[in-house]
Amino acid sequence: MLMLLGGADDWTPARPCEAWAARAPMVARTTFAGAHHGFDRLQGGLRQQHLPDGRTVTFGADGAARAESRRMVMDFLAGLP
Repeated sequence: MLMLLGGADDWTPARPCEAWAARAPMVARTTFAGAHHGFDRLQGGLRQQHLPDGRTVTFGADGAARAESRRMVMDFLAGLP
């Protein structure tokens, strides 16, 4: 399994996923510092959304994180048996 996480994701925070992955040796993970939820979107700036639970979250594209995550996915898939 490959987990690619946004370090600034306030919608689905990376920390619980990182903690779980640390206990799962078959999980490769990378957290992109500063990247928000939906960092792999093709375009668009950061946006905020108000959720029914009262939280305001930020999401949107991060070109550098998107490019690196695409490369990582292709490398991960190429390495599968």
